[in-house]
Amino acid sequence: MYIPAWLLVLGIIVVYWFYKNSNKGKTASKADSLDDIEAKVAFFKDGIFNLEHLDSPHFIDTQNDYDIMEVNYLRLKERYAHTPAKLMELAQGWLRYVMALRDLKQARLILDVDFSDNVYENFDENIKQPTIAKEEIEKKFKALLGKDWQRLMPNYFERVKKASKKIREEEERDDIEDAWKVLYLGETNLEKMEKLKKAKKEAQEVKA
Repeated sequence: MYIPAWLLVLGIIVVYWFYKNSNKGKTASKADSLDDIEAKVAFFKDGIFNLEHLDSPHFIDTQNDYDIMEVNYLRLKERYAHTPAKLMELAQGWLRYVMALRDLKQARLILDVDFSDNVYENFDENIKQPTIAKEEIEKKFKALLGKDWQRLMPNYFERVKKASKKIREEEERDDIEDAWKVLYLGETNLEKMEKLKKAKKEAQEVKA
């Protein structure tokens, strides 16, 4: 049975809404061990890297942020391996960061199916808290790592601003499908997404 893409997205959002509201406040309790916290990170990571049918530069940005901040977290984890209290504080910050990435991605999913008159106001409200959390944790990790801090990759808007006039014009053309990908050529997460899409398309063709 064929299910429209918009209906799948709506279903995802409904499930996420019920999940989020049933888990308010359940980030990392004081009773959680380091392994418990990192297991939660792995759970939320799945939501960031899955859903390969959702083509968007903003989702690639989210995945890039996860990859680089994971390296920064692991550096700090090694540095404070013999300081349990600090290690737990860092792990809890890393969990909050990953949850913020998840929430930012979900906000964009909701934006795509929100047809109300206040669609952009709703979006701005939805991204406010996770954006602040993300930025504050980045600042904290950067201050702790100093020269060992690994910089985040430019996001979509920064790429557009820095791109040549020719690339900007190409990216903005309505007649080129997925023109934004020219800004991410050669990057790992874009290549992964394209491989997943290709595999999914081939599987559908075999079934047909």
